[in-house]
Amino acid sequence: MLQFFEKGLQYSGENISADSYLMRKIIEAATPSADKGTVSAEKMLGLVNPNQIEIVSGSENTYRLIVHKIKEAKKQILIQAFVWEPETQVVKDIRNALCDIKHEVEVFLLVDQLDRLAQVFYHGEILPKKPKHDPACLGLDNLPQNIKLHIGTHVHNSIASNHNKAIWIDGDVILTGANFQQENYGPNGFHDAAMFIPGGAAEAVFYDFKAMWDKRTNKSDELEISPIFTGQESTESYRNTNSCSVLYVTNTIRQKWALLPFYRAPLPEDPLNNAYMAAIKYAKHTIRIAVPNLNSPEIIHALADFINNRNGHVYLLMGKGFNDFRERFYGGTNQSSIDYLSSLLDEDRQNNLQVRWFHRVNDNEISIKKEVIHMKFMSIDGQVVIYGSSNLDLLSLHNSHETNIVIDNADFAQRAIEQLYLPIFETSIPVLISPKRTCFVCS
Repeated sequence: MLQFFEKGLQYSGENISADSYLMRKIIEAATPSADKGTVSAEKMLGLVNPNQIEIVSGSENTYRLIVHKIKEAKKQILIQAFVWEPETQVVKDIRNALCDIKHEVEVFLLVDQLDRLAQVFYHGEILPKKPKHDPACLGLDNLPQNIKLHIGTHVHNSIASNHNKAIWIDGDVILTGANFQQENYGPNGFHDAAMFIPGGAAEAVFYDFKAMWDKRTNKSDELEISPIFTGQESTESYRNTNSCSVLYVTNTIRQKWALLPFYRAPLPEDPLNNAYMAAIKYAKHTIRIAVPNLNSPEIIHALADFINNRNGHVYLLMGKGFNDFRERFYGGTNQSSIDYLSSLLDEDRQNNLQVRWFHRVNDNEISIKKEVIHMKFMSIDGQVVIYGSSNLDLLSLHNSHETNIVIDNADFAQRAIEQLYLPIFETSIPVLISPKRTCFVCS
């Protein structure tokens, strides 16, 4: 087993022996590349009581969970946000929650901000504006004196972003794919979810935040300010019959384009990518995926190998046409990826792949306004869940900073499938698959 397991760290040999075979293979694949992420190998691993993990489905329910936990904050709050729209109700609710706190709380907010060229790439903006990051521009002005707010930014003109959305509150963690944006509201809002994880993953999430905070582009605003880890509840409380292993996997921002004319970069070696590839490689019978975008050639080929050579079944849920403007030029659209994956399957394995376009109502028509599944979820063999911020496209796996948690517990996996996956998969619309090779980047 890996050397750091023998160093007397919080993750003991007793817990390793309790891990599933699949989890052990994921750990073995992910931890040796820790230096390609943001968290050291020994901090990537933790223990949680899976019964204490709270799961919420829906973007507005996610916002309610975040605001509720912020209201209970005692000392320190760390927030990473890819999109932070100050006029949205959730930002107003966060500000009100902070104003209601009577004791001193330190808040670190790290926001990704697109500079002008990046606004054109991500959103097709015709008249992009220079981003601002003062408290008033972020909707957090006039906070009471007991709330110490520190703002960090990652401003960039490249495609490489800080796409993470983790929140750390006094040693507990909320992981979500949700941005703080207006598009998440209403009956046709982006669909997302969240998990509240007490203890366990706290150290990894904290040090990921600190690594990204130390790389912020506005360091000159507050040179010496950095969050300080205040400790967490002893892992002894999780080391019981209910405890299970969790692995926090990350990658780092990379400026280099993964795709250029006549060139495609291989999938980078890092904890997050290696965890995905190991999960698929060692899966035995069933993989369920919900993701906004998928076009990574390595992921597509791994799924095809799983279906063809192990008679595996893949259930894939995505949004029709989501991000097509961008993905068409950087890896391929969801439709082209589906077509290519199908073209790789043996004729007698075609039915092992079920793909659906996300849809909230159980009928056969997609509304004029395209519905978006924004949750990033994978379950493997009903045993392991991978959940976090990462898409399965070139932008996430090659360029952006992403974080996922890997949870190894069959009961929890079943609960997550039943609460997060099956209800929306069942109402979504089956995709008619045309087995034609249309994704040139995958060839």
